[in-house]
Amino acid sequence: ATHSNEDDYEALALGVDVSWNSRDNARTWTASASTSHDKLEPTNEKIPVFVEKEKLDTQSIYFGVSQILSRTALIRLGLSYTYSEGFLTDPYKLRDKRPASHDRMTFTAGYRKYIIDANGAIKADYRFYSDDWGTDSHTITVGWSQSLKIQTFTPYLRYYSQKKTDFFSPIADFNESFYSDDYRLSSFGAFTAGLRWSIELGDWAAEVQLERYRSDSDWSMYGGQEAPALVDFWRGTIGLTWRFD
Repeated sequence: ATHSNEDDYEALALGVDVSWNSRDNARTWTASASTSHDKLEPTNEKIPVFVEKEKLDTQSIYFGVSQILSRTALIRLGLSYTYSEGFLTDPYKLRDKRPASHDRMTFTAGYRKYIIDANGAIKADYRFYSDDWGTDSHTITVGWSQSLKIQTFTPYLRYYSQKKTDFFSPIADFNESFYSDDYRLSSFGAFTAGLRWSIELGDWAAEVQLERYRSDSDWSMYGGQEAPALVDFWRGTIGLTWRFD
């Protein structure tokens, strides 16, 4: 159960998941379900809004399986479905108007291969996303996890490509029922280069991660018109974990 509260948004979510193994413990199935009930009350400050109070409900289900292929390799597959109904428009964007429902499906696949002589592992992941707003996307991530005694270094590369929604346009068309100029709904591609470092000291573990993200409309495999506000950024994270019995 999770709850978050902001000046203009409150969300309450409930979720449950279960996993079970085959008799030989070589295969694991996982299933989960969640529901979220959100309340939106936009604040009128520098940007005028015309919405006082709205609601959004979201339900999601997931099913996945992982299979050990050998003592050094495994594969994972997953399928999820999410349905949202309610206020999906951005109240802070002028003329933004989106459908009142949103169907989304996602397929994921992952492969891990440990190289004994190198004391490292190849990591490869693929994600396909599709929704009823006309958006399709592909995400491919490849990395190498190198173990050095109590330390692990993981460099990785990720490519993302997205097809725009049916109602996205950088120029407003008042003849259309739905419209948005949100760059996150446009056609674009993005590359991420990252490095993750972790160290284990007894019951404690520390992790540092640094990423460089760049996006461009020309990098999409679907093509499309230039989108405003595409972003490039650096991101760093630090984590500390304590394990106890």
